[in-house]
Amino acid sequence: MKGRAYQMLLAFAMMGAVLGNSSMGHLWKELTQEEIEELKVIRDAKRRERLLKRGIKEWDIDGIRILALNKKNAERKVRNLLKSA
Repeated sequence: MKGRAYQMLLAFAMMGAVLGNSSMGHLWKELTQEEIEELKVIRDAKRRERLLKRGIKEWDIDGIRILALNKKNAERKVRNLLKSA
């Protein structure tokens, strides 16, 4: 393994050692609570879009909006939700 591949492997290892201690870690910043909430809203909207695209329907039962495959499953989810509350 003394060929070209070995030399490239050593070069990458040396670059990693040099760049590992640089200021790359300072590029990250802590998110505020407001930014976290915004990201949660975006995540939930994307999840809803994916489910609707897969054929899951949105049901409104007793004023509660539920995503389910069919009405029977939606009613079961509402019952379980009301039991746990």
